[in-house]
Amino acid sequence: GPDADVRYLHAPYLKGMGVEQRQEYSAFLLEMLMWTHPDLIFLSNFKAILDRIVPLAFPLKIINVHPSVLPDNKGWRTEKIALDGINPHASGYTFHVVVPNVDEGSTLFQQKVSSEGHTEESLRLATILAQSMYAPKVLSLYIASVFKFVQGKEAFKAENRESMYNGSEEHKEYRRLLFDWKGKFRTMEEIFDA
Repeated sequence: GPDADVRYLHAPYLKGMGVEQRQEYSAFLLEMLMWTHPDLIFLSNFKAILDRIVPLAFPLKIINVHPSVLPDNKGWRTEKIALDGINPHASGYTFHVVVPNVDEGSTLFQQKVSSEGHTEESLRLATILAQSMYAPKVLSLYIASVFKFVQGKEAFKAENRESMYNGSEEHKEYRRLLFDWKGKFRTMEEIFDA
């Protein structure tokens, strides 16, 4: 909104950082973030893997938007992975809470983006465009709402994709946030009718 105090922080990183470089980068980023005293941190198109010190310093305060429908296709170049036929149903994006383990934080909101007719780059741009329409709504609702966690089969059920639940360890660990909306806990997709 017009009264929002939004600060942008530019902290360039090196592609392909090793463990030591990632730790140094994360310490630098953490220092910069501490200086700004953020209510919420949003990572968009952020490709660096953070050392655990950053999410541990800001529990439940860092939101990332990941370019796949989690829990499938975690990590890097997920558009290419979907185009290569690995979990093509996961082409899309997920807003999730950042935790020390990469792409394992609780899901807030997700949507599919069809990979049909796309190259890796055009799918990446289509995904960024699609997620940009929901980013303000997702962040506003997250910071202003009461929520609860559901996990495993219950998380898949809340997303109306219970048939995709396969009982794997990854699916058992998958977590979802439901938000109190008019006296009932719902997904953001239900709240936004998305």
